[in-house]
Amino acid sequence: MDKYKSDSRTIMLDGDVDDEMLRQLVSDLSYLAAHSVRKPILLFLNSGGGDEDAAVGMISVIEACPAPVYVIAAGYVASAAFDVLCLAPQGRRAAVPLGSIMTHAGYPNPQGGPNRASVDDFLRAYDRQQERVWETLISRHPKAVDVLETARSKKDVWLTGEEAFDLGLVDFLWTAETAAPLYKAIRERKGTRKAKPTECKRSEKDSQESAD
Repeated sequence: MDKYKSDSRTIMLDGDVDDEMLRQLVSDLSYLAAHSVRKPILLFLNSGGGDEDAAVGMISVIEACPAPVYVIAAGYVASAAFDVLCLAPQGRRAAVPLGSIMTHAGYPNPQGGPNRASVDDFLRAYDRQQERVWETLISRHPKAVDVLETARSKKDVWLTGEEAFDLGLVDFLWTAETAAPLYKAIRERKGTRKAKPTECKRSEKDSQESAD
């Protein structure tokens, strides 16, 4: 991990949700959490979606990270990336106000080749996983039930960041005002506090008395 990522505790995931993105996330979160479990990690996401298995893995490692991970929809977040955003820990989901957020029922991509039984097994497993994801989304976002049920019925649902916030799919909008406290927390150094003038004077007096 480069020094910028380490100092800013910022991860940018851009592109398809796949095994490579999952590997990058695991590596970056592990490195940053090893250095501090107290300071927040900012995860910016810009993705049109991809592999649902990789998305579920990303959701799991974000939840398991001992440091607080904030997931921010930066630009375009759709399909499997929508799940990563909206199933992040409550209170830590954000979106830029005018970003594009889209959800829909995913489309399976069986890798069973000519073996029909393997394809059928894949499709059954895919359907079970999709059912779990949708039920979890609906249970966590009661204000967005109508939108989620529409998307579940194979229709694309497009939202701005502001609309996603109004529906409770994200917890806050990413603006200069909301970002400032998180950047401040990242800059703080544990155990460093500027002494007050009265404390400095008291220290000088104690030193003089010890010398006497």
